[in-house]
Amino acid sequence: MTAYPQIRVEVTVEDSFIDILASGAEAGIRYEGRLEQDMIAVPIGPGTQRVLTVAAPSYLSAKGRPRQGNLFSLS
Repeated sequence: MTAYPQIRVEVTVEDSFIDILASGAEAGIRYEGRLEQDMIAVPIGPGTQRVLTVAAPSYLSAKGRPRQGNLFSLS
């Protein structure tokens, strides 16, 4: 960003299907194949997604390591 300080990047994450342009964005990334009828799509990565769990060492010490099947537990 130091090479182009006039450019501003804003990241918004939505898990619902929204109209990217109506929301005020100039571009978007979709993880599914669903697109508005007048949109143009360009692949930017592999078709397979990976899930990665990260945590601070202090969190893991207090809560333990996640086990498969319990990846999304926030307790």
